[in-house]
This record gives sequence, structure tokens and C-alpha cells, in this order.
Amino acid sequence: MLTGTRSTPVKWRPRSNQFSPPSSPSSPPLPPRNTVSSPMQALRLQKKHPEVTQDEMFDLINRFNAIHTDTPGRIDKSSVLQALQQSGESYDQARETLKHVSVDASGKVELEDWVELNVKLRTQSKVSVLPTRAGKVTVQGSNANVSHTINEDERTEFTNHINGVIENDPDIGSRFPIPTTTMQIFDECRDGLILCKLINDSVPDTIDTRVLNIPTARKPLNAFKMTENNNIVITSAKAIGCSVVNIGPSDIAEGREHLILGLIWQIIRRGLLAQVDIKLHPELYRLC
Repeated sequence: MLTGTRSTPVKWRPRSNQFSPPSSPSSPPLPPRNTVSSPMQALRLQKKHPEVTQDEMFDLINRFNAIHTDTPGRIDKSSVLQALQQSGESYDQARETLKHVSVDASGKVELEDWVELNVKLRTQSKVSVLPTRAGKVTVQGSNANVSHTINEDERTEFTNHINGVIENDPDIGSRFPIPTTTMQIFDECRDGLILCKLINDSVPDTIDTRVLNIPTARKPLNAFKMTENNNIVITSAKAIGCSVVNIGPSDIAEGREHLILGLIWQIIRRGLLAQVDIKLHPELYRLC
């Protein structure tokens, strides 16, 4: 009688699919880009602006698509001005020309606005669009029939002051220094943050900075958040003794030069006068 070990039945197991592609790590998301590249749209824009050749029109579209934006097809004004400045255009020239472009209520520049802006910059005279006489600059008001005059020296010195006192701020320090030879200071004030920081510099702890809307690289401020900041500016400026008659949050958001400059002057004056104290300057007793 034969004896031996019993064989254990072997279970069949399917082989792994050796042809399946290896899993690759997910690639990081690409930054938002504009999606305006239709040849038909380029031809339509060229028909609207016959002075622009086909090659020039495609070049304008490519430049528009190259501008970073979080809303494809719509670009913030500040990004547009920065792109034009990098291409050699004067900041003030581009800024004033943009006022005459029919941008919608959102304030975002679309492709048609971008083309219209570049055509206006190309065809208009290279003479400064900001008339200057005896150190005073004339700027456009709320409509074409209204103009205001601001002092160029005041704008320069106020910008220098702001650069000096807020340049190391943890929230908006990356914006500084602001050029003193252009109107950029008024665009930087549009979201209310610089004015809020300036108020706190003049009268410390006036504004609790935790209530401010701070933009991030991935989430810029929308119009609603900017309005909230500007309401804080107006309320706080009034609380420290500034006159805010005829100044609304929309005036700051639209960069009204004469109103913003007047408000900056009042805030700085409030801070300077606070230092006129006999405890800080005992020599003042001689004036009595």
C-alpha cells in the first residue's frame, strides 16, 4: 500500500495586468487663463477697428490671453495697467485713456475693451493727457463736462509719507514703494486698505484690522468686499475728526483723485497735530 502526502489543490489567481499604465501623480492645476482665441472674433474686431491689421489683432489677443486673471475673459483694471506699463506705455496715459473706454459696471476689462484701449493709445497724441500748469494737474470728474485740479507737489509728498509709514505693513507691504511721479497712489487706494492703515498710523487702534477684507494671491477682493472696506474708511475718518461730506465708498473705489487726495491730507494732518503736545515738546511753553 502506497503512502504519501496529499497534494493541496492550488487556487488559480489572475495575473495583474502588466499593460496597465503606471499611476502618475496629479499635476498641479494650471493658472487661470483667458479663453478668447476665436478667429471669427478676431475678424469681427478687425472689422470694427479697420486700422488694425490681422497680425496686429492676433497679437493683441495673445497679449490679452497672457495676462493672469481669476475670471477668464475679464481682467482687473490694475492688471491691465501693469501689462501696458510693462510694454512701454505711460501709466498715467493708459490710466486716463482707460477712463474713456466703455467698461461695464463690474469694472473688468474684456477683450473688446482691451482692443479699444490699445487702439486709442496708438492713435492719440503722445502729449500728456493730464494737462499740467504751474504744478497743478487737471483730472476728469464724474463726467466729461466736469474737471478738477489737484496739486502735483501734494500728491508727491503724500505718496512719500504713505511709503514711509506703511511700507513694512504685513498685509499690504508688498505694494510699496508706490511711484511718486504717477497717479498710481489713487488706484492703490481703491480697495480702502491703504487708507485704513493710514488712519491707524495717525490715530492708533482706530480700526480693528481683523474686520478688514484682505486680498490673497488666489482670491482678490471683489466689488462688495472693497465697498465694505471703504465704508470702514469713511466711518473711521469721520470718527477721528475728518470731514467726509460728499465722499462715498464708490468715490474711493473709482479712484476719484481730488476726493482721495483731500481725505489723505486730512488723515495725515490729524496724525501730525496729535504730536503737537506740550508733554512731547516742552519748548511749546514759550509760545504762551
